[in-house]
Amino acid sequence: MSLSKTPAASSSGDDCDADVGFTTRILIQGLYPYKRQDSITRSMQAGPWRMTVTSPNGIPYGKYPRLVMAYLVTQAVQRQNLPPDEARRIPLGRSINDFLSRMGIATRGTGGKQTGNLRILREQLRRLSTSTVTVEHLGRADRDAGANMMIVQRWELWWGANAHQEPLEESWIQLTPDFYEEIIAHPVPIDLDMLRGLSRPRAMDIYMWSTARRYRLKADLHLDWDAIQSQFGADVQNTSQAKRDFRKDFKKAVAEVMDVWPDAGLTVTPDGLILAKGRPSVLPRRSRH
Repeated sequence: MSLSKTPAASSSGDDCDADVGFTTRILIQGLYPYKRQDSITRSMQAGPWRMTVTSPNGIPYGKYPRLVMAYLVTQAVQRQNLPPDEARRIPLGRSINDFLSRMGIATRGTGGKQTGNLRILREQLRRLSTSTVTVEHLGRADRDAGANMMIVQRWELWWGANAHQEPLEESWIQLTPDFYEEIIAHPVPIDLDMLRGLSRPRAMDIYMWSTARRYRLKADLHLDWDAIQSQFGADVQNTSQAKRDFRKDFKKAVAEVMDVWPDAGLTVTPDGLILAKGRPSVLPRRSRH
């Protein structure tokens, strides 16, 4: 996990047709699991950094938390010139379909099926709203360092019993001052169209990680399978079959990223992964001088 500051996005030049959004360095580490888990705590480690997410309503999982967080972070960056309390209060709309539209998801919300968007999205918002992230640095025997960060300070979710019902009040989420300051200090530009075009949550993580790493990559990056699994497969069991299945799924996720971003420079080899140096999916802001 790098602590270097990432440059802001360009809104001109080659990126003029991109739907530019943002994520943050905390969320490019494969923080959330890809499938439902019963545990209320999940930890993963990347080098000397250990990250732990805790939520009494269960850990957020799947693609929706990643899309929701991209929306929240993008809104926070866009609202940073407002008074702080107003900037941190992110509007979600008056219905699930309204919120899906704001996130740029064309699929309409459904509530009648077990797998309907209404039920899934409401559940994931509850999990996200009660999440705390702990970051620890474990690289030295003579020093401990870390921080706890809640993502959401307050929330009001007024959605009705179906996707179309519109209550009198708009739903909103207010980010904590600490998380908001983290976003503003270290925004990671992403192409929202690329993110939405990915169906696999692991592919979403690989895309965000790849474009973030390319901002400061001076030479091709080589990762072995142990390093890949620690970041993108923290929940994989330590068995030969589980590792083979992970590698197979990882290759499919990389292929999906390459479909939406052909210039990603990702190559899966027998030894692991190569990320070629090159431009990120959204260019840094050009200097005005």
